[in-house]
Amino acid sequence: EWCSDWYGAYSSASQTNPKGPDSGTYRVFRGGCRFNFARYCRCSDRNYNDPDERGNGDGLRLCLFDNEESEPSSDIPIVKTYSANGVSFDMIKVEGGTFTMGATPEQGVDAWSDEKPAHKVTLSDYYIGKTEVTQALWETVMGNNPSRFKGENLPVEKISWNDCKEFISKLNALTGKTFRMPTEAEWEYAARGGSKSRGYTYSGSNR
Repeated sequence: EWCSDWYGAYSSASQTNPKGPDSGTYRVFRGGCRFNFARYCRCSDRNYNDPDERGNGDGLRLCLFDNEESEPSSDIPIVKTYSANGVSFDMIKVEGGTFTMGATPEQGVDAWSDEKPAHKVTLSDYYIGKTEVTQALWETVMGNNPSRFKGENLPVEKISWNDCKEFISKLNALTGKTFRMPTEAEWEYAARGGSKSRGYTYSGSNR
């Protein structure tokens, strides 16, 4: 899943709502797919690619800041449903907090050098997609479906970072919202379970 950040080395310094380097050559993507060994599906595993590259399995999960909404934070629902051209999708509220990002102990010997040093990150509340962007949503917004494995409720894949930017721009025009890609920190925090994290190696379990 593509993230908004340029790929770069981690700092040991504590950070608040980090957005990654100011510039770079490659963009970050996170998470595994059907082509990957388990090592590449860990919460802290990092990958990167050229922003024009359309790799097998490269997809997208949407993000939205809590302060985009008008309700007081305590009143905002945990799940919000949005729609574009009749295709609905759910966004899950992630309560902000502080976590250790990167090669934490449970990642063990599988952690790569670019996951180090582990460092403290503090994030504000935000929403993240309950699922990856589906092929149905992509096609209704973009008018095409580049995916290798077809199915309207399957994740769209074989999309570049720049394709994602175009999709989000069109989606925002349709919905009047300001969806975006998650930052690398937001993606990892959600994968770890946010403030309810149990220290799993993978998203949701140790298996």
